Amino acid sequence: MATFRFGVDPLPAAPSAGPDTRCAARPIIPTDLACGAFGRINDPRIRDPYVQQTSIGAAWQINPDYAFSLDFYHVLGIAESRVQNINPLILPVCGSPTIWPGANPADPRCVRGGSTRFLDPVFAAVPSVGANRLTQTNMIGTTNRSQFNGLNFVLKKRYSQKFTMQASYVLSWSRSFGGRPTASYSGNGIAITQSRQFLPGEFGPTLVDERHRFVFSGVIGLPWGFEASPIFQASSARPFMFRSGVDTDGDGRTTVDRVCAGSTILSPRVPGVGGVPFLCEQVPVNSLRGDAFVQLDTRFGWSRSFTERMKIRLYYEVYNLFNTNNFGNCFETNANLGPARFNQPVGYFGCAGGDRTAGQGFGKPITESLRSQFGFRFEF
Repeated sequence: MATFRFGVDPLPAAPSAGPDTRCAARPIIPTDLACGAFGRINDPRIRDPYVQQTSIGAAWQINPDYAFSLDFYHVLGIAESRVQNINPLILPVCGSPTIWPGANPADPRCVRGGSTRFLDPVFAAVPSVGANRLTQTNMIGTTNRSQFNGLNFVLKKRYSQKFTMQASYVLSWSRSFGGRPTASYSGNGIAITQSRQFLPGEFGPTLVDERHRFVFSGVIGLPWGFEASPIFQASSARPFMFRSGVDTDGDGRTTVDRVCAGSTILSPRVPGVGGVPFLCEQVPVNSLRGDAFVQLDTRFGWSRSFTERMKIRLYYEVYNLFNTNNFGNCFETNANLGPARFNQPVGYFGCAGGDRTAGQGFGKPITESLRSQFGFRFEF
C-alpha cells in the first residue's frame, strides 16, 4: 500500500485464503477485520451533552465616578464526552504473579496467557472469531460531567480627572472527571477503563482551573498630550497530571496512570521502582500545579492636533514588561523520567498543558519574552 497509486495501479491482491493463526484458525475473508485490530465504537447509550447555567449578581454605584459589581456563576456540564477502553489487558488477573499479586496466567479466563484482554474469553468462545480479534477497543461515550463555579468582583472608575480604570478579581473552581475541559474532545490518547472512570480520585481540577485571577487596566492622562494604558494580569498556577509513566493498574496503557498515594515532587512513588507495588492507590487527577501567571503590558501614546481636521498619534507598546517566563502548566508530567526532566518546563509548539503524550494541551500558552513595537497614525 505504501507504493499504491490510486487510479494508476491495479487494486492490491486480496489476502491469501490460508488461516490466520493469530486469532481464529480459519481462512481469511477480505471483509474481516485483521486479527489484532484496534477497535472503536460509539456507545449505544450515547446522549447529547447539555449545560445547566445559573447566575446571580448585583451592582452598586458608590459615587458618580465609581461602580462595583458582584456576580456568581454556576455551570454544570452533563453527558459530556469521555473515551473508555472497553478491552484492556487484564494483567491483575493474567499477568506475572511476581508483579501482579494474585495473578495466574493459567487461569481459564486467560486464554492468551499474560496477553489476555478483557473480551478475549468471549471472542475465544466463538471458533470463527477467536481471541485477539481486537486489541484495545475504545468506546466513545458521554459519561463525563464538569462543573464550574466562579465569583467575579469588578470595580470601575469612569473617565474623570484624566483617569479611568477597571479592576477585577475572580475566585473560581473548574472540575471534571479525568481533569479535562470536557467541552472539548477528550481523545483516544486518554481513554480510561470502565472500572476506573468514576473513582473518587478521577474527579478533580481541570487543566484550565485557576483559583485566583486579578486584572487591572486603566487609561492615565499625562501632561503635554501623553497617555499611558497599562494592563496588569496575575493568576494562580494551573494544574497538571502527576503521571507514573508505567502501567500502574495493569490495563496495558500508561498515558493516564498516576503515581502512588504518598508521593511528593521530590519523592514520587513510581510502581516497580524501589519496591513500590503496582495496583496501588493513585494520587488524585491533576494534583500538581505549574507556575503562577504574572504579566504587565503597557501602551504609551502621544497625540497632537494641527488643525481641526488633522491630527497625528504616536504609539509605543510594550508586552511582558517584567520579561517573565510564564510556563503555565507546560511541565513534564512523567515522574519515571527522573528529576532531570520531570517537573521541568517544556516548550514544544503549542504546549499549554504538560506532556502531549498524556493528551494534555489546554491552558494559557507560554508567553513570549519582552517585546515592543512603535507605530503612528495620521488623521485628516
